[in-house]
This record gives sequence, structure tokens and C-alpha cells, in this order.
Amino acid sequence: MKNRTWYDDFLYPMNYIIGHGLFITRDIIAQIEYFSENTHNEDAVFGLELSYRREYICPVPYFDKSSSPDSVNSLFFQKTTWFFGPFQAPVYYKKLKQKIPKINNRRLGILSCKMFALAIVWILNPTLMFILFLNYFFSGGYEFFPACLVFLVYPNFISYLLTKDHIKIKDLPAFAYIIVGSFIAYTMHGMSAYYSILQSIKALLFKKEVNKYKTKIIGA
Repeated sequence: MKNRTWYDDFLYPMNYIIGHGLFITRDIIAQIEYFSENTHNEDAVFGLELSYRREYICPVPYFDKSSSPDSVNSLFFQKTTWFFGPFQAPVYYKKLKQKIPKINNRRLGILSCKMFALAIVWILNPTLMFILFLNYFFSGGYEFFPACLVFLVYPNFISYLLTKDHIKIKDLPAFAYIIVGSFIAYTMHGMSAYYSILQSIKALLFKKEVNKYKTKIIGA
């Protein structure tokens, strides 16, 4: 691999891979040193190694038709599993460091930190949103509403407009779900991360592995 400066490594993007709908060539598969289901999210460590090898990663410009959890409870625990994707970046760093010959520790370290930053954002953003809500509730501050509108309601509204022909919900109920449910869903999103961290602490104290949750899907 050609030697590059730390600045080049810092600017290189850490693109996260989603396992379903993934297209990859056989010669790239042959280069991969570590792909294992021992981690909670095998696609995360896979994406980290591909980014390290400077393989081009881009999203497929089509919507993916996939299954959904069959309950709010199942959705919550699905998110706790997904959080381990970026949260286990230090584990991936150690594994890849052992597996890849003549590894560039600086480059892998930078990319691993970028992946771990996704876990920090996963926790930080819903927490700040909830703090804004508490500020509004107790002091009458107005910051909550524009923040909720810009970061939650508007993106969900755009997503609905792009996918409305494929779902069986009428416009008025959908708008109500988006306006009321966006904040609730985002709060649950943040809570799933806290739950994952608590599970990790518990596993560390009692020297047990965190069980990987199997998502129950509609129609399964």
C-alpha cells in the first residue's frame, strides 16, 4: 500500500456498510483478512477493512424492500444490536491489527476512531434533543420545536413522500405519526444505545458475553 501522510488518512472517508443489498466482487472478497460473525455486526468490521484497503464503497441508488420488526419492543432490541456496530470499533481495530500483514496502525486507528464517533453521535444527539425538550417543558424555552422540526420531522416527511406509494398508510394518519412519533422514536433510538452500554458493563463485570438479539420480523 502506498505510503501517505496522516493528513491523507484523516481525510479518507469511513463508509459504513449495510449487509443486505450488498454487491461485491470475488477478487475483493479474496483480499479480506477478517470477516466473522463473532462480532455483533459483521458488516461493520467488513466495512472498516474495505475502507482501510481504499476500496470504493458507494450506496446503491435504489430503495431496499426488506422486513420490519413485528413490535416496538423488537425494534428497540434490534437497535441495541445495531449500536454495537460502531461501538465495537476498538475490537475491530485489535482484530484487524492481528490479521492484516504489515498493517498501517495510524491509518487503521484513524478509521476506527471515525467509526467509533458514530456511536458517540448515536448517543449524543438524542440526549441533547431530550434535554431541549426538558428545557421547554420546565421553562417554556422555544428551542425544542425548531430543532425537532429540522432534524426529525422534516427528514421523516421527505422519506414518507419518497416511499408513500409502497406503504398502506393514508396521508393524514402518516403526517400525524411523523409529527408526534418522530421525537418518541428518536428518544427510543438513544435509549437503545444506553441499554447496549449497560449490557456491556454487565458482561464485563460478570465476565459473560452479550447475547446477540435475533430480530422477530413481521410475517416470520
